[in-house]
Amino acid sequence: MSTRCLIGITENIESNKMTCVYCQHDGYPDGVGVDLHRHYDTEEKIRKMMEGGDMSALRSTPEKCDYYNEEDSAASPCMIKLPLGKTDIEYCYAFDLSTSIWWVWTVYKQSLEKLSDVLKELKVL
Repeated sequence: MSTRCLIGITENIESNKMTCVYCQHDGYPDGVGVDLHRHYDTEEKIRKMMEGGDMSALRSTPEKCDYYNEEDSAASPCMIKLPLGKTDIEYCYAFDLSTSIWWVWTVYKQSLEKLSDVLKELKVL
């Protein structure tokens, strides 16, 4: 079973709006969350990754990500508003441009936390 997530950018986390792409696999904080924290720490890197559009799996660089081809999925990022309603998305990762901090919205808990705090709690940092 896949752990679906959204990965994106927000002007300010308090707005609850983010521009994002979909990722099908390994969306848990100790999967996608770790890769985002380690490898996608600037707006430039994140936007480059998002240019590829929706993906099967996130990797350490955009060139290594498993993007869907244009025939399988829409290639452009979309705008969403949190909290999400009924969905199969489990996590939403948002890079706050105003603070350069990654945040994670855990859908089933309806909670927003700094990604670094979650990763420290999981002892993966």
